[in-house]
Amino acid sequence: MILSGKYPAKKIKTQIVEDIKKCKRVPRLVTVSVAPDESTRSYINSQMKVADKLGIEHVHRALGESVSQAELIKIIETYGNDETVDGIMLALPLPSKFEKLEVINAINPEKDVEGITNINLGLLFYERPFFYPCTAEAVMKIIDYYEIDLSGQDVTIIGRSTTVGKPLALMILEKANNGTPTICHTRTTTIQEKVEQSKILVVAAGKHGVITTDMLSENTVVIDVGINFVDGKLVGDVKRDLELEEKKNISITPVPGGVGLVTTALLMSNVVSRCLTK
Repeated sequence: MILSGKYPAKKIKTQIVEDIKKCKRVPRLVTVSVAPDESTRSYINSQMKVADKLGIEHVHRALGESVSQAELIKIIETYGNDETVDGIMLALPLPSKFEKLEVINAINPEKDVEGITNINLGLLFYERPFFYPCTAEAVMKIIDYYEIDLSGQDVTIIGRSTTVGKPLALMILEKANNGTPTICHTRTTTIQEKVEQSKILVVAAGKHGVITTDMLSENTVVIDVGINFVDGKLVGDVKRDLELEEKKNISITPVPGGVGLVTTALLMSNVVSRCLTK
């Protein structure tokens, strides 16, 4: 079974359109980038197209390599104090000369629509962030949309990033979900065993082929968060065998067309929700 991200994303976007009608002004998202490469520019352009279709103003502030850290932080803080700005995105990765955490934490946490600041990540422990990390939340939205019950279930997460693996584990633990997460990473020596034991698997390692269909037990639900290019083709972290998937009755999100669609929709939803409160 294919767990398409198209349908949960459509549901979120429908609500966005309704919420915008209640806003006193046009919701506004600002993306700040420093010397963005081609892939980053492509990503930002795609976000701008989605924003435009939904009726959200999206401004891209592209800065050159010569900008200093102090100047970058001042620009971010200016947008954070601007009441006409509802959301701030910082394009990552930054050039190596910047102290990443210092720049990220210049974002006003109430406008941190990607949920990446120390404050929002810290508030995850209390189940009360201003915004959840978008990709991790997208995983939860897909699970919810397809009515996959996490309560009492073992959930294995492959990957320990601060954008997916770690925050997702905390979200699965929340009282509303009551799942039991296990995080695996490159030094985990029992990945095969962990994968076999779990009926719900989230793969966010950033490496194609880290999981293969033959590793999965029957009736496993797989959320593939990976984005990789192999021979010019966009693929996930799971090396898929369609025939074996059908034989084992595997439910899996496609790449593309899965988690990414929901992540973008949630990002826009966060911008609009901030606008609604002002």
